[in-house]
Amino acid sequence: MPVTNRWGNPEKTIICQCFEGAWEIDELINSFAEVSAMLDTVSYPVDVIADLSAGKAPTGFLARFPDIRDASFSEHPNTKRFFLVANSRFLEMMAKLFAHFNKLISGRLFVVGTLDEAYEMIAD
Repeated sequence: MPVTNRWGNPEKTIICQCFEGAWEIDELINSFAEVSAMLDTVSYPVDVIADLSAGKAPTGFLARFPDIRDASFSEHPNTKRFFLVANSRFLEMMAKLFAHFNKLISGRLFVVGTLDEAYEMIAD
């Protein structure tokens, strides 16, 4: 499966979304629903890391932008911060565009180069 979600630590304060290979927008949207369900199981803020370093973004991202925004878990009360591990300028630009049009994540989205960097920022 190109998009998987898992708890990123035993304390369940981090969720990792892992993208591998080619993935489609519908898989991203389904992943958002799964993250929301995971957030429903706790009663405290959770950081979310989207690791796109091993994935390839699909074409048509901009055309589906409204669907992506509407499906996002950014409004979930247990969502704390978002970390995007990006290996391309395109993904970084898409994340910033998403943050621009989704004021709820503005100031809570961080683009990093590695998964380790995301964990380090969360620990600080």
